[in-house]
Amino acid sequence: MVAPSVPFDAVPHAGGLYLLRLTRILEDEADLTVLVPNTPTNRAGVAEPGAPRVTKVVGGGGPRTWRRRAGARALDVLDRRWRRWQPGLPSLPFAAALRRPGPALDALRAADTIDLEWSESIRLAGWVRRLNPDARLLGTFHDVQSQRFSREPAPRLVDRLFWRWAARVARRHEREGVAALDEAWVFSEKDALLLGGADHIVVVPPPLATGVEQPRADAPPHPPTVLFVANLARAENDAGARWLLTDIWPAVRRQCPDARLRIVGVGASSTLRTLAAGCDEVTLAGYVADLEPEYAAAWAVVVPLLQGAGVKFKTIEALLHGVPTVTTSVGAEGVGGADLFAGLTDDPHGIAAALVHALQAPHDLCERSARALHLTRATYGLDAFTETVRAAYRLDQA
Repeated sequence: MVAPSVPFDAVPHAGGLYLLRLTRILEDEADLTVLVPNTPTNRAGVAEPGAPRVTKVVGGGGPRTWRRRAGARALDVLDRRWRRWQPGLPSLPFAAALRRPGPALDALRAADTIDLEWSESIRLAGWVRRLNPDARLLGTFHDVQSQRFSREPAPRLVDRLFWRWAARVARRHEREGVAALDEAWVFSEKDALLLGGADHIVVVPPPLATGVEQPRADAPPHPPTVLFVANLARAENDAGARWLLTDIWPAVRRQCPDARLRIVGVGASSTLRTLAAGCDEVTLAGYVADLEPEYAAAWAVVVPLLQGAGVKFKTIEALLHGVPTVTTSVGAEGVGGADLFAGLTDDPHGIAAALVHALQAPHDLCERSARALHLTRATYGLDAFTETVRAAYRLDQA
């Protein structure tokens, strides 16, 4: 498996949670090696509980001659500068390190199946195919970069032209990646169509349901609390949180003066921290290891996203906890229609009104929330995902 990050028990982002559940299935039935770039986060991640047993942090190490140090520094500079013009690139130091003789290259050459996670890794599919033409080559598009780039906010003409060009480049790489793969995985029908709808593109609902989710038996405790859970280090999540605080939350407070807002997740920007500091009723909770108490105390969950692409795991998780969920068209994309949500609109006044209704009349939404939980649990169960993994990785033939 080639991935940009290490999964582990307390991984703070949804893509890492998906990867954690996938690697646990694979480790039970196969010899799994995970290759990740040499970053501070990954160096720390390999020591965390739950990290895959065989994880190789690729890049760095070895004799540090002056030539090697100079080459590594030049590659880092090139990576940073080139990424400004090609935002969908894989890590150039990582890609170069994979090509050097050593354990990582040996693992790729010896593999029966090679799994490329995220679009950045899938950009290596052509080279991987040439390196090991006999391997079964799989790739998972956690989102569709071309759609994400096309939604980037661009107030200036030069920015709009740049992101339009970046989306075209991403679409070309997506077509090439899909063509090189034996099987491509996406999380929704929408993403399958965006990638061309080829027969070997498979829609695989992520395994977010544990099978023990139950509708709420009791009303949540006071005070009335709205929850937003996200990896705030991602620009689209930080932008959504700022939009929530500036354009939505003041209207909620005017009608529900005792309402509280909890924003849970790592990576808040300085701008977001400043906005939150000006509101006594807003809490930036940072990383929370156990989200169950957060959902149990929430009267409503809000997913205020206007950017990004792919299925939003945070939306599914809110529905699976039986909490009335208010979101945008981007937040609901690939998940379901308006009947699942306490509110589905891109209008900030409409979002505020839906949250006020959830806070003032929570019992009105119990039946809708229970139905949404049932439907999402049936779609995003672990058993169905395990069977899909066994078939795709041909574990029954091992």
